Amino acid sequence: GGGLVYPQADLGDLSGFAEGATKPISMADGKPFFGAKAYKDSKVCNMMTVSELHRRYHASTGISFSSMYPGCIADTPLFREKRPWFRKVCCNYLVFVNLLDVIIFCLTVCVLCM
Repeated sequence: GGGLVYPQADLGDLSGFAEGATKPISMADGKPFFGAKAYKDSKVCNMMTVSELHRRYHASTGISFSSMYPGCIADTPLFREKRPWFRKVCCNYLVFVNLLDVIIFCLTVCVLCM
């Protein structure tokens, strides 16, 4: 997972969870902390959690569980080394896509509540 941009998300054998994330702070895969990878790993954990919720509860409740893109990060320090025009274009595009996601989500909730 994690696409082609370094570092790739990789939860490994989840030994970091078993170690309890004690000093030295470890990643899910048990390796030393690396902020950019931690961010990507957290997104993988989110998608895995949502997939498991859907697997366990969709059939009995009819509720569909899904995860969404976490939001526009192009205007944060994560994109500080990108050209300013790229940050502007990327962020505007992602805000538009996220707005569509929110509208679809709200419509879905309205339909489920009817």
